[in-house]
Amino acid sequence: MQFNSSNSRYRFSPTHYLNRSYPLLSSVVPLSIPFGVLSQFRVKRPIGIAGKKSAGPHSGWLSAMVNNKSFREETVIMDTNLNINRSAPVTAAGEITVAANADVVWDVLAAIDEWPDWNPDIKVASLQGPLAVGSRFSWKAGPGTIYSTVLQLNRPQIMAWTGSTLGIKAIHVWRLESIGEKTRVITEESWEGLLLRILTGPFKRMLKRSIDSGLIYLKVEAERRANL
Repeated sequence: MQFNSSNSRYRFSPTHYLNRSYPLLSSVVPLSIPFGVLSQFRVKRPIGIAGKKSAGPHSGWLSAMVNNKSFREETVIMDTNLNINRSAPVTAAGEITVAANADVVWDVLAAIDEWPDWNPDIKVASLQGPLAVGSRFSWKAGPGTIYSTVLQLNRPQIMAWTGSTLGIKAIHVWRLESIGEKTRVITEESWEGLLLRILTGPFKRMLKRSIDSGLIYLKVEAERRANL
């Protein structure tokens, strides 16, 4: 609650709530990057990475995939219907048509180390080793570092990854569909966690704005490269 002296009434403010209850988290709420807004806390062991250090955080089908040996060793997962968690309290989706073929769009999206070059919301991004299912990468969208793991990879059609911070789990999926020499880009993301069930509305609007701006940045860069 926040006191409004103009009418001597209290009004609810999500930012004020975060300042009081989650002071570190509140410092990154204004950021306009999917999931990056929730990344102030450093995760000491990346979530969603197969192996002893990360076993256990996931549940159900996600846990089975990430911890399955054959899943980790295959670059292409045949199930192209991998989805976000549609029952999560916060979800958002968007799409855009890019005047470039799917390979060009894919190259922009898949070059994780180069994200800061075309997306001003990302300060730094670093992929550990070659891009493949199970690959780990870290990136900064504000003061915090996000640790992510690639869940699915199928050039030039689908890329998906997951991450977690402060008890909040995220799944992000990108899909590319060829339309002649153009590409339809569809992206979705879900967030789940206790905090999000309390502040569902504000976080939904925040994620939607982030999804839309990310699509625009991707379109501009892919079309620039296509015209070189």
